[in-house]
Amino acid sequence: MGKDTHVTKDGRTAKKGLYYNINKKKAEVTVVADKVAIIEAENKSLQDKEASLKATVADSKSSIDAAETQKAQNADTNDEYKDSLPSVKTSLTEAKASLTEAQDKYNEFLLKNKETINAFENQQLRRDANINKKSTTQAFNRAPVNASVIAEADAVMKTVVDDELKPADETETEQRAEWIKAGQATENNPDFLTAEQARSLSLANTWSTKQVAAKIKANCLIGEFSTSVPSLSNNVIYALQAAGYKINMTDASNDLDSEIVITWENLEEKKES
Repeated sequence: MGKDTHVTKDGRTAKKGLYYNINKKKAEVTVVADKVAIIEAENKSLQDKEASLKATVADSKSSIDAAETQKAQNADTNDEYKDSLPSVKTSLTEAKASLTEAQDKYNEFLLKNKETINAFENQQLRRDANINKKSTTQAFNRAPVNASVIAEADAVMKTVVDDELKPADETETEQRAEWIKAGQATENNPDFLTAEQARSLSLANTWSTKQVAAKIKANCLIGEFSTSVPSLSNNVIYALQAAGYKINMTDASNDLDSEIVITWENLEEKKES
């Protein structure tokens, strides 16, 4: 072979110049292909940006349309407010006048009842110190706030006790019933009360003057028209007032030393003829 020839990988021969030119062309094609890829990528990016821009423009148009719609609605609402403003102002004026009237009546009430209010305020500390407050739940036979808890505990207790005292047979069941009945009889248990009877008795005494009745009667027998006690519960005071008695409290430098006075003296003012 001449020195201007070249053996290829497959064994063929070629001129050295021709082989060089082929490799050069291949390199040029690769460069061009890379440039084409870059241009295509940039073109794709531009297309994406164009699509995004179109979407943004569409969104902006929607926002503008929504803003225009809201603007129109606001204008309508504003017109409605303008139309209703006079009636609202009238209502406000009437409300202010009504408030002034109510305040005047309240002031008049305070003036008329000044002595009673002052007496109430002056005796407040003494009442707190000497008048015991009865639970309204018990006084009115209401179910307590923990009624469900008590009922649940009672159900558990009944289950346990029933199991512990389970009769062996029908005979024992009958005997137990007879003995319970005998245990409630007056000759065996003169103070026996069912739960219902006990509740009724407690309520009767809650609203009774029994606590001070004997003392009142003793003072009546010596010609007195009042008696006093260190303290009373509010339910007894209510029962006394319901029976016609008048209740007041003595003055004392120390509220705890004040006493509750129960009087049945004639306090009606004599009518002028």
